[in-house]
Amino acid sequence: MKNLLPVERYNETAILSLPEAEQHFRSGLGPPVPRVRGGSETLAEIARRRYGYFIRMARDNSACPGHQAVVRKAYFDVVRDSTLNACATTKEGYNLVGMNEGAIVNLHVFFYVLMSHPEVLPDYGFPHKEAARVASMFDCDWRAPLSVVQSRVALSQGATQLPQPRDPFRQSIADTLATMALDFVYFHELTHLRRGHLHYLKTETGAGKVDESWLGSAASESAAKQAFELDADGGAMEIALGPWLRNKSALGFQSNEGGPDEAVELWLFAVAFVFLLFDPSTAAVAAYRNQDHPHPIVRLMHLYVQGSHVAEQHRPGSRKRFEDAWWKALELAGNAAILFELPSAAMFAINRESMVEIIGERNRIALHLQQLVATHASLKL
Repeated sequence: MKNLLPVERYNETAILSLPEAEQHFRSGLGPPVPRVRGGSETLAEIARRRYGYFIRMARDNSACPGHQAVVRKAYFDVVRDSTLNACATTKEGYNLVGMNEGAIVNLHVFFYVLMSHPEVLPDYGFPHKEAARVASMFDCDWRAPLSVVQSRVALSQGATQLPQPRDPFRQSIADTLATMALDFVYFHELTHLRRGHLHYLKTETGAGKVDESWLGSAASESAAKQAFELDADGGAMEIALGPWLRNKSALGFQSNEGGPDEAVELWLFAVAFVFLLFDPSTAAVAAYRNQDHPHPIVRLMHLYVQGSHVAEQHRPGSRKRFEDAWWKALELAGNAAILFELPSAAMFAINRESMVEIIGERNRIALHLQQLVATHASLKL
């Protein structure tokens, strides 16, 4: 039996309390979820403590080059919105990152459902305690409010509600996977601010914030937005790989058996589902040219390329370790997606698009990013 457990529990004192930043957050990103005092373990409070802790650590940690400036006046909170989304903006010198309550709740529920099936990650915990209680997620869009998702999940005969793992070890894995996925989302938004994406968009398009909603744009705007999405994905990947490259646990997680490689494999498994869930369409890669975000399979390809490069640059010989973990994680995620009949643009593309098309689109967007950085001083790679 394998097990992967969070290293830390965060205290009430870790929650950031900045009244001026809270006011700017409300006006720029939306009303926050009301706070519950007294050490409450609601998912929103846990997220506040975790990312408040990360901000405080980055302020004082010289091992996070480039982050001191963006976190000096950083603030995080949970937006009172039940859809799966995240956002970031700047106001009066504050760097503000918001995560919708729907993102936190949906990802936790999703990984609970996943780990309740005995064939998902069967090496972890005691899968024989589980039973297949979901027949299909074919009609589900996990970006929607949970009530909508629940109404569309096809349950197995005899099941009346979305399942949770019966085995407490597997429940712990589900919590950890959800947190790993949310970490990626948080660092993605922070990278948008750190690398000047929002400053560029404000100047060129008048945008007041960046978020992860899927909207069409004029061709001139979508090219830059897609480039920035790839860059933010790569930035989140770099932050996560740092501890792993130093042979430490990945982002505050440790394995009691497999060490850092196992932690990064599980992290990649969790991140893969961010992209599998963010778009359930069956559109081809080329159909995304005028979207704000690249096709999910293109983003996954960029993470693979970026992660391989970062691994080799920071620690020669680590490229193969990363690539082995990547392909193992992708195989595990793909098998789980098939098991639940999960609708996903990424899974659709894997079965129907050529690797040449996927790599070519990734390279096209990455080249445009390099051109933007070369011509705009406010952008930083």
